[in-house]
Amino acid sequence: YFESRNLSTPRQQKNYVVDVRNAIKNRFGEDHPALQVVGFDAETWTQINQPIHDRVEDRLQNTRFLTNPDAIVSRAETLLASKTSTWADLAVGLGVVIGRRLSELLGLRTKLEPKTDFSLLFTGQLKHQGELAAFEIPTLCPASTVLGAWKRGAL
Repeated sequence: YFESRNLSTPRQQKNYVVDVRNAIKNRFGEDHPALQVVGFDAETWTQINQPIHDRVEDRLQNTRFLTNPDAIVSRAETLLASKTSTWADLAVGLGVVIGRRLSELLGLRTKLEPKTDFSLLFTGQLKHQGELAAFEIPTLCPASTVLGAWKRGAL
């Protein structure tokens, strides 16, 4: 099957194998014997994941700091406060001041609610596919500014 789809390396096959393993676990449970034969050995998993690990490690070791973070936040606040901002301007401004993914900002299940002067309750994290939980996130400008822009943009 993999060869017919031009998936010749374990790295190319990884997502399919993970999907099949997850389907087996969901349908038959964590202890199903098929899980012993569907997958790769530990050495192959390490080989597949090593480049990802190396990139993360490199990023952690070679952090590049922003030269003028206050100017970035100021520009984002300007975008949020402007009555002539487009939805794209608002999305960029919101992304800067609350640090969420664009896909989370535009998500249909996303909700923002006031918490403190500089924090919000956020619902809609994409990493968790199950039941949505609200959690507090800090804002880099007053939360009221963020909520006003959020409501204006109907994001």
